[in-house]
Amino acid sequence: MNLHMSMIDTIAANASTFTLPTSDERYVILPESEFTALQRVLQDALNLADEKAEKKREVFPDEVLAAIRSGRRPIGVFREYRRMSLTDLADRTDISEHHLLGIENGAKSASLRAICAIAKALEVRVDDLIIE
Repeated sequence: MNLHMSMIDTIAANASTFTLPTSDERYVILPESEFTALQRVLQDALNLADEKAEKKREVFPDEVLAAIRSGRRPIGVFREYRRMSLTDLADRTDISEHHLLGIENGAKSASLRAICAIAKALEVRVDDLIIE
């Protein structure tokens, strides 16, 4: 059990509840120090969520971006940048090499599921693989 869950369990055990005669809603009474501790736990959780949301997107080298701008398909460019063979990508995505090659050269379309698997294997965002 982690520290926050232990703290929450302790606070819950020390809390009292009551219901107003004019309402069915239950209210909780707890010591101010425990309320403050709950606020800190919530703030920590919110800060962590913000940090994850702000995680910076990988910055790719100019030659990778130039290759895509020149008309090369992103999947092949990122696969080569990651020094991954077609076989490696097939193994990581559970998509056949033949189908991957077709997706890479534009001869075959890819399902959203396939695009998500490829993005995960290449450690890029799905929108990095989409050509507008």
